[in-house]
Amino acid sequence: MSDNIYNPKVLTDQLQKAGLPVAGVSSTGRVDYSRALSKSEMIKAEEILKSHDPRPSDFEIRVEQMQKAGITFEMLVFALWDQIIKGDDSAATALKEKMEVSII
Repeated sequence: MSDNIYNPKVLTDQLQKAGLPVAGVSSTGRVDYSRALSKSEMIKAEEILKSHDPRPSDFEIRVEQMQKAGITFEMLVFALWDQIIKGDDSAATALKEKMEVSII
């Protein structure tokens, strides 16, 4: 069993971008494939596992901060709509202030 911790979402993305047939990934680094890998694919997969950085991406961190601040996707969409279409940035400003308060 591996002592390493992996970020399943990020690792899945990395393996899929490399063209590997990923079926599932666990935080222990166990990877299930939809078919047997060729020798070159096994080498590629091992290289990706060795270089994997389990830290969340900037996007994931940002989403988590918004969720902790109580900001939903719908709130963001409506604020953006109001700002772009209506020229009213009050909702966007309120969300920005809410984010700043939650980070402090």
